[in-house]
This record gives sequence, structure tokens and C-alpha cells, in this order.
Amino acid sequence: TAEKLRYYRYKNALLQKEVAKCVSINPSTYISYESTNRTYYPINVLKKIANLYEIDVIELMDEYNLFLYYGQGKKLKELISSLNFTKKDIAKKLNVHPKTITAWENEKIRMSKSTYIKIFKDRVLNQL
Repeated sequence: TAEKLRYYRYKNALLQKEVAKCVSINPSTYISYESTNRTYYPINVLKKIANLYEIDVIELMDEYNLFLYYGQGKKLKELISSLNFTKKDIAKKLNVHPKTITAWENEKIRMSKSTYIKIFKDRVLNQL
């Protein structure tokens, strides 16, 4: 996402502080958006940036942010139902409390990118 934000900003010949002003965020916050250390981008801000560049918001998102955008709960529920394991088994494998899994499913809390990678990329749940 950081690279995409940088690409579209350059393409539109804008400075970071100009983008920040247009989308009503602090310039230092926008600078952090172009940092490769950042993993999560609030959808409301991405939508403003996409609107500024006249593109679909999806064009700005990486795989993890798309996962959040399309609903982490839905994706997680689909995976869990396909595995035939209890939430307790899954929680133990991920080293989290079973209530955390429920909170992810109900989108009460956001799953971290590292957990997303473990579950959906490294497929650690398939190793139960």
C-alpha cells in the first residue's frame, strides 16, 4: 500500500503535505502511510485519497488491507468451518484466547497482519 500511495502521489505531482491537507490528516500521519513499516490503513482515509486520485480505493490496497476491507470475519468463519476444529484448538495453535477468535469473526477487533499471514499465507491452521 505504501508503494501504491507513493506511486499515485508522484503520478499526480503532489507533495506529501498536499495530500495530507486534501484528505484532512496530519502531514506526519500521511508520511507514515508511505512508510513500509505501516500495515493498516483506515478505509475512510484511503477512500479520500482514492477520490483525490480519481481511482477505485481497491487500487491502493495490499492483500492484507483488502482482507480487512472484504471482511476478516467472513473469511475467518469460512476457513474455520472448513477445518472441523474447535475454536479452542485453533486458539491454542495461534496462542490466543478463544474469545479473540470470536472477536475477529464478529469484527470487534482487527486481526494483525502477522496473524493474517500465519493463518492465510503460512496456513498454520492446516497443520493442526
